[in-house]
Amino acid sequence: MKKHLKSTLRRLPYGSTLMQVARGPQKAVRFDDPLEAIYSQSHIVFEVPADRCKYTYQFSYGLRGWHPFVRTLLQYLYEPSLNYERSILCKYYSRYQPKVILDLFLEGDDRRKFADSRLAREPIKDHYPCLPWDPKFVPMRGEGGLAVADGLQGFGPVSEEKGEFEFSRLLTTWESILRKGYRPTRDSDGEIRGYFLKRGNDYRFMIRAGFHRAAVLSAMGYDHLRVKFKSDFPRVIDRSDLKNWPLVRQGVVEPEVAEQIFETFFNEDGSGKAKNWGLL
Repeated sequence: MKKHLKSTLRRLPYGSTLMQVARGPQKAVRFDDPLEAIYSQSHIVFEVPADRCKYTYQFSYGLRGWHPFVRTLLQYLYEPSLNYERSILCKYYSRYQPKVILDLFLEGDDRRKFADSRLAREPIKDHYPCLPWDPKFVPMRGEGGLAVADGLQGFGPVSEEKGEFEFSRLLTTWESILRKGYRPTRDSDGEIRGYFLKRGNDYRFMIRAGFHRAAVLSAMGYDHLRVKFKSDFPRVIDRSDLKNWPLVRQGVVEPEVAEQIFETFFNEDGSGKAKNWGLL
């Protein structure tokens, strides 16, 4: 795979090559430990290993894990004529169709253990998927100018229009970066943004903006991603502070459920889920 990627990436402008961080006008800092960025006094751009970067539903952006966007792009790399109907993304949407919020984060024995929890009784159609450290429940809303009924990018079911939209967005982002390089500060929404999940000295970086760009860069072989803290979120969610997470404090998410969801971000890279759904 890397040999094929290297051949493709020789066409990237600005001297980008496999295993380098995509460049931008502002230099990205590589700390010995990315957690050092938490204590920066400025709006710093820094680097995080791709395999430590996580999607909202626990998928890893690194090539050692599994992410529906990244895997669809790798499929496209080998099948330039790929269309949505034949794509891994289409299969993902058709096979992964959770009904309640808890299904998005826990599976198998972990899911059954909390079958009586509140998140196991909250239909996805009513509320936008929430995490225990989110400030509140948010009413469901559509994406990309489409209606709520068309579905969300992170899971199925989705309408054909929504599926085609997400597939096209991935490929358009891929082709743009391939032709022009990655120019984050020139994009309308800037850098890839998020925050840390911290467990002792271990961490994951939760991406909350720039999902498609992160997937493209990972699929192109970048082992580190340029990131920035999302300004309207905390810089770090610390496991030791669980009792103060907003939805835990409000009694919406039971502490033991919150703990299990948090731990799964460290223990699941998406491969387990993909196997459960027959995608790997």
